[in-house]
Amino acid sequence: MCHVAISLRLRPDQRALIARAAELLGKRRTDFILEAAWQKAQSVVLGRAYSHLNGDKLRRFNELLDAPPDPNPGSND
Repeated sequence: MCHVAISLRLRPDQRALIARAAELLGKRRTDFILEAAWQKAQSVVLGRAYSHLNGDKLRRFNELLDAPPDPNPGSND
């Protein structure tokens, strides 16, 4: 897998806070920043997917999520 570098410019107070939070979790600063950015990116992308559903489409989507699953013919239940 190929990795690429990203540079960040931080104020000293931002760097210190991030470093402290990473330390409290027993993580490296880079890993802490990457995990936080990854989680935020997933949230934004997922939020955009849901924003295309409105009115009847959103109601139907929620009904499908709340409905019990169809029986699985291969199941021994």
